[in-house]
Amino acid sequence: MRIALVTHNFPPVVGSMSNWNQQIAELLASVGHDVTVYHFQNRRYPLPDIKNIRVKQIRVGKLRAQPGSRGFVYRLWRTFRITVRFLFILPGLARADLWQGSFSEELYLKVLLSLFRFVFRKPLCLAVNSHLFVHTHTGWKAKLRDGAMDLVLMSTSVIITSGEDLKLNILQEGIVSKTIKVLLPAVNCSEFHPGVPTGAFIAALKERSLTLPARPRLMFVGEMTEDNDPFEFLEVGQRFPKCGIVLVGDGPLKKEVRDRLAPIADHAIIAGFIPTWLLPSALAAADVVVLPFARSRGGVPFQVIQAMACGKPVVAYEIGHLGAVIEQGADGILVPQGDRKRLEAEVRRLLEFPSLCEKMGEAAARKVCKHWDLTHRREEYAKFYREFLDDWKKGLTSAPGRKAAEAVATEKSGSPKGPARR
Repeated sequence: MRIALVTHNFPPVVGSMSNWNQQIAELLASVGHDVTVYHFQNRRYPLPDIKNIRVKQIRVGKLRAQPGSRGFVYRLWRTFRITVRFLFILPGLARADLWQGSFSEELYLKVLLSLFRFVFRKPLCLAVNSHLFVHTHTGWKAKLRDGAMDLVLMSTSVIITSGEDLKLNILQEGIVSKTIKVLLPAVNCSEFHPGVPTGAFIAALKERSLTLPARPRLMFVGEMTEDNDPFEFLEVGQRFPKCGIVLVGDGPLKKEVRDRLAPIADHAIIAGFIPTWLLPSALAAADVVVLPFARSRGGVPFQVIQAMACGKPVVAYEIGHLGAVIEQGADGILVPQGDRKRLEAEVRRLLEFPSLCEKMGEAAARKVCKHWDLTHRREEYAKFYREFLDDWKKGLTSAPGRKAAEAVATEKSGSPKGPARR
């Protein structure tokens, strides 16, 4: 089977969707499928060393432009450039048996995939790792975005989510349930494990004229976006003047984060972008990983299971499917979303009792190795894609459609339709 993955989320870019796309591609390639990744990106990255996968990098400019007239002209130019580059890859897409993407892609790229999927009559599979209709747009922009998302949802052949909460969110929007499949992510425990040396991370920091702060260290890992809320992490970090504060990741909020970091710059650094292969070494330098996720996040964020696999206790806001990953107080700590005082208190407790911190990290590593290792997911992923494509060829699978809210409520045992979009 030939699979075309069209995305701007792929290594060496760091992020949950990037990790999940890599995982999907590797799992499918490992069972004999021919996988080609069309990586739309804002700048040229070193090609990732991934066996049996072809990666074609397509540069389209920055993902976000400044507001104002110049920003508007830039966005028009960039939209034109994405369209032209997409047309260039159409011959390769036409030869593929399945198109794969995600709802984390830029909206225009999702729309292109949805429209041309009808032209070539190809099955389109999109992955979801956040709540689809939670956003900050208002007025006509909100209506335009939601309308485009409806188009994408209606044209997608199958949707995979990283948690039951995201499946419920989609059901509440009235999407036919048979087109939604929960495929939990995993982590490669041969790469992410306790005892990984920190030398490679320290050397990478030295090349950027950065010095790792003294221990104990609090670490934020992930793309600097509203979903991951690095500002909340900084608010917590400022309460611990004797701790080193480390932010690992890049993203559109990086400049604002750097500005807000100024008051604690003497014991805090932004490591910035690091390749995926360096992430285990970076996590090894942490004492506690603090992840104050926003409400829009869902499913199982990769940085949680990666940190746990490295034997690090995670203190996070409870979102999505995390309750199925972390056993409260045993191998991590979950705090009600938005309760910053409780978050600070739990971090303080771990720092005051290093033995508890170590015990929790050891338990986390054991759990992830036993239940969330990549080897446990390989056959599950392969079986799903095999059966889906067989059904598609037999004409048993159709694109998702809308259902009445009453039908959704009946299917979910009387659960009411979800909250209004905002």
